Amino acid sequence: MNKKLLLIVLLTFIFISSSKAQTFQKTDFGIKLKINSVEIEIQFYDTSIVRILKSPEGTIFKKKSLSY
Repeated sequence: MNKKLLLIVLLTFIFISSSKAQTFQKTDFGIKLKINSVEIEIQFYDTSIVRILKSPEGTIFKKKSLSY
C-alpha cells in the first residue's frame, strides 16, 4: 500500500513539474487564454452548451451571422 502511494505521489510530482502552466483570464462566460500566437476563448452557456472562439493574436473575434 505504501509503495503504491509513494509511486502515485512521485508520478504526480513528475507530471506537475514537467507540465507548462498557461495563464488565463476569467471572463463573464468562461476563460480566455493565449497559446502560441492564437487567442482562445471558452464560453460556458449551460452544462451542455460550450462555445470555443479562436482568433490570431491581436485580433478581436467578430461574429458575422449569415442568417437574416
